Amino acid sequence: MKFDLRINDRKTFWILLLVLSLWKVLLAWKLDVCYDEGYYFFWSLHPQLSYLDHPPLAAWAMALSHWLFGDSIWAVRCWPLAVGTLFPLVGRALAREMFDEETSNRSGIFLMMCPSFAGTGLLMTPDTLFAMFWAITLFFTWKAMGNSARSFSWWALAGLFVGLGLLSKYNMVLYFLGLGFFFLMMPGRRRSIFFGALLCGIIALIVFIPVLVWNLENDWVSFRFQIHHGFSADGYKPWQTFPGYMGGLLLVATPLLSGLTFWSSARGIVSGDERIKFLGAFFWAIVVFFAISALKGKVSANWPMLAFFSGVILVAADWDFYGKKLRCATVSLL
Repeated sequence: MKFDLRINDRKTFWILLLVLSLWKVLLAWKLDVCYDEGYYFFWSLHPQLSYLDHPPLAAWAMALSHWLFGDSIWAVRCWPLAVGTLFPLVGRALAREMFDEETSNRSGIFLMMCPSFAGTGLLMTPDTLFAMFWAITLFFTWKAMGNSARSFSWWALAGLFVGLGLLSKYNMVLYFLGLGFFFLMMPGRRRSIFFGALLCGIIALIVFIPVLVWNLENDWVSFRFQIHHGFSADGYKPWQTFPGYMGGLLLVATPLLSGLTFWSSARGIVSGDERIKFLGAFFWAIVVFFAISALKGKVSANWPMLAFFSGVILVAADWDFYGKKLRCATVSLL
């Protein structure tokens, strides 16, 4: 009970961040490189503008860390360790911009303790850098919404990080779907959102040019591979794949916290609060997109996980509305 009451405490946040960071350093040092990490590290030994099944940034990043650290585990693991520290800090900063200090500390604690985000803070995959760039992009997008005098600069920064996200994982394109949801819910802001999204998209496209060039030279093979991988039917029936998708969603942030994200995000769609609508739009854009994919084929649990970045912040903002026993059970399960 006592921990539940201090889940919004700044000291608790920093102690947990330090303890979990040290724990991850120890694990990164002791654990062998997994199959996926070895696969992407092999890419880094042969740098290209892009690759068959993913864009190139994970390989480029490991090429740099390999040059710095040589043939050591840190050539692979330094990036997830950095992201594992930065990711909850960005979420905390966004929650502070939108709400208050208590909500920001609570958001940071939830984000660092979610199982899926703990994974991106330990293992080096394309999801690792993608998660960080998604979080930073939402932060700059919200800054653009709230500062008309400097909105051009904030939209430009958002575009830069969308581009970096696209260089990490093609799923970053769902940012524009989330922005489209928000556009539909905010009739009074549509003009500014439209021109901001246009600027953001142009800058992101410029950053993404290496992948376009590589695909042009290789018969668009990477795009064709991903479209087939994500949209083609696998021969399954919806009742064979959709329950697994929903089950995966409940495991991303533990069943209780995941369930609360759905409740708070559903409230966001009908809320008159612009902050709640913003976060809800980016939650539902991802969840609905992959729900449609899950009607035709299997969807891995990590594909929709970034919906929970905004979903968890919404739960942190709604925290006092949930009963004390539910709050304690949620924190204990984490």
